[in-house]
Amino acid sequence: MLIAAIAYYLFSNVLHLTGYNLEQAEELIIIHQNTGLQVNQLLFVGILIASLGATMDMSMSITSSLYEMKRIHPQLTGKQIFVSGMKIGSDMIGTMCETLILAFVGSAVTALLVLISYGTQLQQLLSSDYIAIELLHSITGSVAVILVVPITAILTALFTTKLNWKQRSKQQS
Repeated sequence: MLIAAIAYYLFSNVLHLTGYNLEQAEELIIIHQNTGLQVNQLLFVGILIASLGATMDMSMSITSSLYEMKRIHPQLTGKQIFVSGMKIGSDMIGTMCETLILAFVGSAVTALLVLISYGTQLQQLLSSDYIAIELLHSITGSVAVILVVPITAILTALFTTKLNWKQRSKQQS
């Protein structure tokens, strides 16, 4: 999630996006005046929550698969578990990134149709804050999903081999 936060920071600066680019910016400014709510942080929080859901799903799927492999084949080494985790994860990366992008596009369809019905030119539409925010969602989520695979594979390999060592030590005692 830290890397997703860094990706958000970099891409939001490149795309010149803040929470004030959100559809509800006017309402949020009024809330800010009454409560002190930090509007510029809402976009960040929303994107990280979306990324968190995807990364949790990926990490749990990889971890449970690897743990089950280790349970059935206790002789597997940490390296074998890591390589298997990378293979399992690489299969999942494409579908999860696609799911994230389709979810963001799906949530934008109605707004895009409204903008197109008003005669918004394609170039203007593509350079709008609305598209930039959806692009930021997709990029940040995809970076998080891609990076969760090696991190999860390494941690699971370490924990399952350490767990196996502890179980052997207890059995020998």
